Formats: sequence, structure tokens, C-alpha cells
Amino acid sequence: MTQSELFAAPQREHPYRVLGDELWALARRGIYFGTSSWKYESWKDAVYCDEYKTKKHFDQNCLGEYARIFPAVGGDFSFYNWPGEELIANIARQTPEGFKIGLKATEFITLKRFPAIARWGAKAGQPNPDFLNPRLFKEKFLDRLVPLRGKLAPIIVEFTAFPRGAFSDWTEFAKELEAFFCQLGKLCGREHEFGVELRTKEFIHDDFYAALKAMNAFVPVAPIVNSWTRTPPLDEQWKLVRTQDFAFNEVRLMMRPGRTRDEAVQLFEPYARIRERVPVVRRALAAIVQDSLAAKRPCYVFMNNHLEGCSHQTIAELAADLLTLL
Repeated sequence: MTQSELFAAPQREHPYRVLGDELWALARRGIYFGTSSWKYESWKDAVYCDEYKTKKHFDQNCLGEYARIFPAVGGDFSFYNWPGEELIANIARQTPEGFKIGLKATEFITLKRFPAIARWGAKAGQPNPDFLNPRLFKEKFLDRLVPLRGKLAPIIVEFTAFPRGAFSDWTEFAKELEAFFCQLGKLCGREHEFGVELRTKEFIHDDFYAALKAMNAFVPVAPIVNSWTRTPPLDEQWKLVRTQDFAFNEVRLMMRPGRTRDEAVQLFEPYARIRERVPVVRRALAAIVQDSLAAKRPCYVFMNNHLEGCSHQTIAELAADLLTLL
């Protein structure tokens, strides 16, 4: 040992080392906890303790450190544009075997009509000709995911709240969704799993879930139980979903019902600590995880900063609570 090594400061243990062991142990039992995204510099000295020279270096490399702790992560970036091949390769390179990423289907195929906002330019307010276009989705999205084979959580097919009059009723939407999955099954087989997330409260009921269960004839698909501004409470959704016996369970916790995204941003930025706890959501999630373990069914849980203020701290507290119940 050299003199410099002898007097060097001892390396500090990562503050989330024990949490990482616990979360990866749960993942081996089929329960995958992750945050909705990962590039938050405000998480330094908690999730991130490695040295990053610049913000660019951090953005490009921090997923590797994240994956030492969390066995899953959400991929919101793919909602806004088709996933780039270089980015997909970088994710594959940084993550270990057994890690799962829940990529969002790009909004180019999930918007029924382009929102009337400036970023859509001439398309604003117009019908989307590529709504649920299976061939486009395969070519621009699924075909690019080959490097992530074995690391994909169910692909998140999120439908933002449909404007009034977009469909005559839920059955019209269900028929279009069924046709999409039918064609996707013919194009891609059963290689990918899909989670369907609805934000239209009137469509969230047992008849729709039964229709979604029937679509498993084409591809593996299940509903995403989600906590959002205008969705029913998490426990009410779960009571309906659990009776259908889907092949996997998926939960996304964005906000407590009644709170808008803008309100959450104002309350919680920069997402460095929990600002409030939402016990009703925590209790419902604990029940979902326990039911999933009892059924030996995979369960994917993606936590957003907008629920309580700091998703990694919420997961840490939930994991501690769950371990006392299991």
C-alpha cells in the first residue's frame, strides 16, 4: 500500500446501497420499482454519488449509477419523439441484465387529434391521420428496440384524456384499439407486452377491462392502474382490474387525483425531498403489490416526482413499509 493510499479518505458507502439490495431482491420476485425518469441533478448525494464533470456527462451516463439501485425506470422521452437508435444503444449499454425500462409509445400514434397548442404548428387542432397506425409504430418504434431485448417492461400506451366527441362511446375506442393490436400481432407476433393507460374517466370501467382482456388473443396487454388528476382513485381501479386476471400488473403514480401538473410542479420542484405524503395511494399500492406476489404475477411500479415531491424517497419509504408486510 502506498502512502497516498494509506492516508486517503475512506470511500463513502452509497446512501442507497441497502435500498438497492432490497429493490433488486423484490425484482427477482417479479416486483419492479422505478421512477418515471432519471435525469435529475437535484438527486445528487442521494441517488447519484459518482463524479460527473458536466451536465452533458451526467445526462449521458447517470443511468448506470441509477440502475445499481433501481431495477426499473420509465422512459417518458419516447412519448415526444420516436426513440433514437443511439439513445437506445446507450440505455442498453448502461443497464444490467434484469433491468426493465418502460418506454412510452410515441404520441404520434396515440393522439386522436393534435392539441390546439403552438408546438404542433399547422397540425394544431387537426385530426391525426396516424392515430393507432400499427405499421408506422412498428417501423419507427418497435424495430428500434432490438438492443433492449430482455430489458423492456410493458410498453406504455398512454392515451391522454380524449376531447368530448372524439368517440361516440368507449366501444368505438375499444374497436379501434382492438384493430391496432390485431394488426400489430400480425406484424410483430407476441414479442412485446403493452400496458394501456387511459386518462378518460368515463372509459375506465369493468366492461373496457373485459374488452382489453380479450385483446390478449393478439398481443400480451393489460391496463395500467394510474393515479392522475382526473382518474378514479387507485383502489377503485384495482378492484376492477384484479378480477380480470391479466398476465402482468402495471402501476403509474403521477399525481394525486384532483391536482394538476402545473400545481405539482409549483409545489414540488426541484424534486429533492418529499413535500407531502399521500396515504391513500400508498395503501392501494401496497395491496396491488401484495396481490401480485400472491398470484406470482409480475408487477411494474413507476413513481413520478409529482405525486409527493421526490419519487426516489417515496419508493424508499414504500419499500421499507412493504418489507414489514411481506
